[in-house]
Amino acid sequence: MHKGSFYIATLILLGVIFIFNLPIQASDSSAYQQILEVNFSGGKRTVNMVCADLNDPTIRIESALAKNELGQKDSLQNIAEQLRNPTTEVIAAINGGYFEPYAQGKTPLWSTLEQHGDYVHLGDVGSVIGFAADNQVQIDNLSVLIIGSIDGKWDDSQGWYAWGLNHVYGKDNPDAIAIFTPAYGKTTGPHDRFSIIVDNGLVMSITRGEAAIPATGYTIVMNQGSILSRFQIGDRVDYRLEFHATDYKDGSKPAAVLKWDHIRTTIGAGPTLIKDGKILADGAAEGFREDDLIKAPAILRSFIGVTQDNVLIMGTVQLVSIAELAEIAQKLNLVQAINLDGGLSSGLYFHDQYLTGPFREITDAIAITKLSEAPVRVKLNGREIFFAADPIMRNQRVLVPMGEVLPDMQIAVNYNPEDSSIRIHKGDVVLQLKLDNHTAQVNGTDRPIDVPATLYNNQVYIPIRLIAEVFNYPIDWLPESNLVALGQGMGTVLVPRLSYYLPDLP
Repeated sequence: MHKGSFYIATLILLGVIFIFNLPIQASDSSAYQQILEVNFSGGKRTVNMVCADLNDPTIRIESALAKNELGQKDSLQNIAEQLRNPTTEVIAAINGGYFEPYAQGKTPLWSTLEQHGDYVHLGDVGSVIGFAADNQVQIDNLSVLIIGSIDGKWDDSQGWYAWGLNHVYGKDNPDAIAIFTPAYGKTTGPHDRFSIIVDNGLVMSITRGEAAIPATGYTIVMNQGSILSRFQIGDRVDYRLEFHATDYKDGSKPAAVLKWDHIRTTIGAGPTLIKDGKILADGAAEGFREDDLIKAPAILRSFIGVTQDNVLIMGTVQLVSIAELAEIAQKLNLVQAINLDGGLSSGLYFHDQYLTGPFREITDAIAITKLSEAPVRVKLNGREIFFAADPIMRNQRVLVPMGEVLPDMQIAVNYNPEDSSIRIHKGDVVLQLKLDNHTAQVNGTDRPIDVPATLYNNQVYIPIRLIAEVFNYPIDWLPESNLVALGQGMGTVLVPRLSYYLPDLP
């Protein structure tokens, strides 16, 4: 646990905390800074904060990793600015979850992190705050179970499971099974366990010790045992996530099922300050065991939460305990709020300058971004599909990244960059396209299309209505939500995410 951040520093350190007394910006903007003096039972504190109207569909909350890789460290500003691009403005950022600041080499993280629908790390202490595609906010003690299959068999006797994602387990956890994805880097790092390399959904090799992490797959690390013996080279392997509340009464165990697969961005830390308008601030109930972290006033604490009107507030406060921070959060009219990492890790960044901090490099951050236009959303059978690169509009048609939608629809695809040809198939139906070509072929028969497939930002985009019509998926456009609805009904259906033969694009 990130111990050093929460110990009370000397008065000399207090002298280096700086708060820019910028003018409070008008609240008619979607995002603005405020500095408030808040009275509470322990006296008065200055709250330096940034507010964002989550009712604005162009506002999006993102989690970001230092240097875009798990276990790296960088300044809060650099982490946030990685998100800036021609269509995305970075408005503000705050430090994220817990990590080990004094580690040599890769820095261990302790919190759950999800980026555009993909989990890059799972924590086992504290709580999380989640943001859906429509900017609705949810806070819970989240437990994520990883359930694996081999050749389509998901049952306990023939499938597999994992303890965590991108987390290194030591000798004290000999039974641990972990998945390492490209978010961790190019290799698993040194270890003496077995590595099962899975690329495009197939077991490519099984070796001992450090192994590569394929760009289009992942590597499973485990000790020898009955689970390892189930894997053979050539097996088709997949995994899915199940979401539960966490029961901290006896360690950390999954409890009731939670609705969480609609959440696009998740950041873990804790403890929860406010839940449904009520103060919680109970570190022991969330697995925290360090009094200095929870009870003592920290040199600086960071928090994030939302009001009843769906206005996001993230900010920092000096010299308060967790209970006092919760009281202040309630005074700010937050109805959901959690504590973030604090002490020397605390920092708040707004429009190209720091409002508080920085004191040390950190591993991850939470950013408020603003898009040039509201993003196009896609649901399949009522389940949101998330994108690292958003769908685009061309001539009033929605085009989606080929590699991020077709796997969810259980449709296989091959792309040949040499002649820009695309072969999409499912069952006995074969659709063939070429980039920027207005003629498609369905089972060898030409079919004119009004918007062709295109290469945009180094990704192949395909018209989603064409895919729906050829492969017989009901499709609807909901303009009030900027949403494409695919499939039967709007009920939630869990579709395992598979990978299909996608080479690196030029």
